[in-house]
Order: sequence, then structure tokens, then C-alpha cells
Amino acid sequence: MKLGDFELDIISDGAFRLDGGAMFGVVPKVLWEKQKAPDEKNRIRMGTNCLLVRTGREVLLIDTGLGDKNDAKFQAIYAYEEGAR
Repeated sequence: MKLGDFELDIISDGAFRLDGGAMFGVVPKVLWEKQKAPDEKNRIRMGTNCLLVRTGREVLLIDTGLGDKNDAKFQAIYAYEEGAR
């Protein structure tokens, strides 16, 4: 996507899961689960995306990934799926 002098690209760093009820708040589950099916723990899949910005002279990576130093407890809670690096 072009934005003035900038070229922007979205790059996936994987996915993780969060509680659907917490994410949608007061929206009833019968409505949101049609769009985002929850797993057996009521978690929905969310993406971790990075933004790649090219200015013509510079290339910037704005990283919103979760990193690679997560323990077993973190993995059990968030079911992190690492993307291609």
C-alpha cells in the first residue's frame, strides 16, 4: 500500500489465542462465534503482524510479534503459533 512517500506491507509473525468473551466484551457469543469460532477453551485465533515501511532511503520494521523466549505455561495459555522468520 502506498501512503504518500511510504510503501507499507503487513508481514505475519504467527498467531496466538485469547479468550473470545474478553475480546468481544458485551457482544453475545452467539453473534461473534459466527465470525471467529472459538476453540474448546473459548479462545479465538488472533494474528501478530509486523509493519514493513519503505521510504525510498530506509526500510523500517515495526515489530509486534511475541518473540521466541516463551515458556511452557505461556504456550499453554496463548497457544502461540510461530510464523516463518
